[in-house]
Amino acid sequence: MDINSHENKLHGKPIDTPLFFDKVYGELIVLFGEAGVRCDSGSMERYSFSLSGKYVLPLAIVYPQKTDQLRQLLVLANKNGLQLYPISKGKNFGYGAAQGTHEGQIIVDLCLMNRVLELNEELGFVSLEPGVSQQELYDYLQQKGSGLQIDVTGAGRHPSVVGNVLERGFGHTDYGNRFDSILGMEVLLPDGKLMRTGFGDYPGVLKTTYRHGMGPSVDGLFTQSNFGIVTKLSLALQPRPAYFSMFVYFASKEEGLEPLVEVVRTLKSSGVLNSCVHIANKERLERPGATNKTGAWNVSISLSGPKAIAKARKKTIQTAFRKQKLQGKGIEVTDNRLKLLGLINKYVCTLSAYPSLKEAVNLKKGRPTESYVQELMGDLNVNSGNMHLGKGQNCFKWISAVSTAEPKAVRKLVSLTKTALEAKGYGFRVTLTFISARALIMISEIQYPNTTEAIQKAENDYNSIVKLLAENGYYAYRSGSGNYTTVVPKVLPLKTMLKRVKDALDPNGILAPGKYGV
Repeated sequence: MDINSHENKLHGKPIDTPLFFDKVYGELIVLFGEAGVRCDSGSMERYSFSLSGKYVLPLAIVYPQKTDQLRQLLVLANKNGLQLYPISKGKNFGYGAAQGTHEGQIIVDLCLMNRVLELNEELGFVSLEPGVSQQELYDYLQQKGSGLQIDVTGAGRHPSVVGNVLERGFGHTDYGNRFDSILGMEVLLPDGKLMRTGFGDYPGVLKTTYRHGMGPSVDGLFTQSNFGIVTKLSLALQPRPAYFSMFVYFASKEEGLEPLVEVVRTLKSSGVLNSCVHIANKERLERPGATNKTGAWNVSISLSGPKAIAKARKKTIQTAFRKQKLQGKGIEVTDNRLKLLGLINKYVCTLSAYPSLKEAVNLKKGRPTESYVQELMGDLNVNSGNMHLGKGQNCFKWISAVSTAEPKAVRKLVSLTKTALEAKGYGFRVTLTFISARALIMISEIQYPNTTEAIQKAENDYNSIVKLLAENGYYAYRSGSGNYTTVVPKVLPLKTMLKRVKDALDPNGILAPGKYGV
């Protein structure tokens, strides 16, 4: 790709690329240094790519290291009519990776803003910059001998903690609904002014312990949005449980889904379960080169905490599952039991479910793992640090939808998605995650060859399935580059209000215009 021959567009008008270099490139070099500005073909291709198979060519990539550099960049963008697309680390796989919303944007990669700024053991929180990865935060806590643990996603070791929280991602522990763990933000607004949410700008000691402050609580305005650049996030961390326990249930029949949903909903609403609860179908748990003997539907539940409480939870759960008269098998996995299973798997006989159990334990203990990325891509050599569309590698796109936690509603969502995917020639691999006692999120995906024909077919199929689900009242919880207009309704009072906020904060439209339809 040659940037000098590419017709970039900002605000709908062609950009004279040589003019960009004459007017702006030199100022970017002064601001970030030669190593901090890239527009070579290799970098351009890397930041253009998405695992969907689509490419969105940027104008350049810059690497700020300090908040003041970002502030000056925003001033420069407003002055010259440039569009910026900030990313934390660009590992938003399945949702556009590092792609901008349009061609011709400057990608602002915050990966070098990667400091852990504060760790408070007594109050249980951490403050960090957007470039800190899941593995880096995990290692930091280990090095400090911390009694706290992070909640991690299955996206691998390299994705940003802050980036996922701002997209309202979710994990596996009692702190799995990650948005609820936000305690405060530091945000650069599009005009270059710095603000802090909650009590962050107030004098005193409450800065990172009470997120709401006084008056309107605005944290949500900076998640899944383009209203500002979050340069610091304070996040509540879970005390490391004194006793680890995970309950796993393998429901042998397809008809086991409804009773599983009912029993989990009841246990969560009664306060027995505090963690995010994941239900996966058999196909989701298949590992490359292995034969898994799992159930049609498989549940993993964190029971960890003080030993007496964990034991009481286990007893209550076992009673609840028995009352549902499910056909299947439930087991408790503790540290000692997992160690025993590992020895049996190594020296006695292969236990097909052991690798999945081990990785589920890792996630529930806040340990980042690459295994789910490898399962998704069907390649044990892939990891979240080197993922790229290579020869022979399949493309994929996530399909997500939110459902009420009612058995009939969940079954309808599953049936609609499965039927639509199979009719279009795709497999059906799905996870259903209880984000609360009242709602769960379905995550499935489409995988397809990296060919022009397959990519275009997948785009049409994706749009068709998303439309079908929306027509039945199931909407995506999250989206990404190239799909914002597909998943966001065109006319809503809320959208009108958000557009007014955008126009007020960013009148020149410099910051990720079009993200989530705003």
